[in-house]
Amino acid sequence: MSVFDDFDLILDYAHMWNWAPDWNLAQDIYKTFPESYSILTPFAYSYLEEMIRTTTSDYGLPLFDRDKQPVKVRVGMALIALAIEENQNNPDYVSLLERTKRHFKYTQISVDENGRNGVGGIS
Repeated sequence: MSVFDDFDLILDYAHMWNWAPDWNLAQDIYKTFPESYSILTPFAYSYLEEMIRTTTSDYGLPLFDRDKQPVKVRVGMALIALAIEENQNNPDYVSLLERTKRHFKYTQISVDENGRNGVGGIS
């Protein structure tokens, strides 16, 4: 399967208004600049996290609370752990989440990383 087959598969399932235009643009960028994966990878991880988040209690949380303070949501490994915990009734999905862990690398949280885990070969 080529990377362009992967793009087509993602586009088949992407939300038409929220994500499909971005994935079309990412595909166009990759066609024009095949070495652009280091720029496109963070976008793909954001998309993956949003797909996982839709299956958790973190989905739909506002960006800010009533005091205009940012609402903290789980990301990376913490998000995967929440999804596993909250989806025990779906063993196939839990199995996919377990396999997804290998694409995230736990790193010590630092102030400038906004509390995120490293992804893939990026840290």
